[in-house]
Amino acid sequence: MAVFHVGKYNFVYFLSSYFTFLSFTACENIPGHLKPLGHHRKSLGGVTLLKEFPSPTDFYENYIAKSVPFIVKGVLENGQFPAYKLWTDQYLDKEYGSLFVDVEGGKKEDRNAQAYTMPMSKFLQIYNQSNVYMVHDVATEMKADITIPVSLQCGGLEKAIKSVIMWFSSGGTRSVLHNDGLDNINCLLDGNKDLIMFHKKYKPEIEADHFVHYGAYSSVDVEAVDMEKFPKLRDLPWYMANMTKGDCLFIPYQWYHQVYSHSGRNLAVNIWSNHLRWFDKTVCKESEDKLKPKSLKNTELKNDEESSLDDELRDMFLDALDELTNVNFEEFAVRIRLIAVNEIPDDALTKMFDIIDNDKNGMLTMGEFHTCDYDEMFEQIPDFESFFTNNDQDAVDDKNDQPDNNYYTKQPMRIEMEDDVSFLLNPKKSLEVTLNDENIQEETNDQIKNTVREEL
Repeated sequence: MAVFHVGKYNFVYFLSSYFTFLSFTACENIPGHLKPLGHHRKSLGGVTLLKEFPSPTDFYENYIAKSVPFIVKGVLENGQFPAYKLWTDQYLDKEYGSLFVDVEGGKKEDRNAQAYTMPMSKFLQIYNQSNVYMVHDVATEMKADITIPVSLQCGGLEKAIKSVIMWFSSGGTRSVLHNDGLDNINCLLDGNKDLIMFHKKYKPEIEADHFVHYGAYSSVDVEAVDMEKFPKLRDLPWYMANMTKGDCLFIPYQWYHQVYSHSGRNLAVNIWSNHLRWFDKTVCKESEDKLKPKSLKNTELKNDEESSLDDELRDMFLDALDELTNVNFEEFAVRIRLIAVNEIPDDALTKMFDIIDNDKNGMLTMGEFHTCDYDEMFEQIPDFESFFTNNDQDAVDDKNDQPDNNYYTKQPMRIEMEDDVSFLLNPKKSLEVTLNDENIQEETNDQIKNTVREEL
């Protein structure tokens, strides 16, 4: 009996080891398994390349509305973006050294990591010897050095600009795979960046596994993708965007992307704008071909308090209506009830419809959604907020369970000029990654084809 049991257990152990080996071998054979994001298949090609920024009408109709990314190659070399030439370390130290800037403590993005705020001069002293990464809203004093491209200067686009952010490091940074509920123009003042981009239509696949909805990012390890844990990524098509110094990239609303900055000084400015579903040609007062880049200091930005009500409510309604451009009451009622968390009475829906229906013709247009005064919703419908807000304890608990629940609210550690920051120095050198190896389509900026239109 003893011999039988020993043999039995040995046999069970053998089977267990054998199937473990088979499972490991099978994983090893999955393209891109435990390799950086983008190694799972060849890219579909590069994004559209342009020589100059499109006019506002062209930008809206062919890129925003159609959700098409592009790179304007070398556009900052034309001398119309002062920061491109001015923002050396010496200039930033002399002109803005006393300004406090927001800094992240890791080059591989971790939305739960400690953040810091320190003088610009302090950052400039340490960034080449540490893993700190500046992500900071451009200060008022710096706005004269930045211009708004002609693409954003009329049709309502000029009023949609929400924020302008400065990104600055010694390179080697990696973002999480994420998307933004905004349109994004990112201009590279120094360095090189590679972006892996997924069309927003792949939302079901990307958000199928371990997606953090509160922060709109995937928890996938972008340096070593576990294709067992993220099976929907195994054959997901993607586009490549290679940025070099002087380029500007348009990332459309809700496109998923992961950014890698190559080693060396890396400085970028991005302009985030609320996504418009409607372009008002009547407000373009002058010929669009005569527009020139406009200084940011002369551009009024909406802060979060000013824009939150109208922008969030408009986006909530338009997201519910999806691609509809003209909506009657019946369709409006069905779609809005689908996104409500509590029952909406017929009279409240009628009142919402009437507030938006400015010309009272019984049809809602995109123009009416964009020009509506949403304050009236709260004034005329007492229970309006309760229809779309779940205040029960379960909802609060669910929100608190999100891994990055305090990402947007936690306070950064303040560092003064004289403080010891040795704990931030001498980081482990990050692995250099290239998108041009044999497992990915061999492409250079000269070889990139404008294939994205056909693929989309």
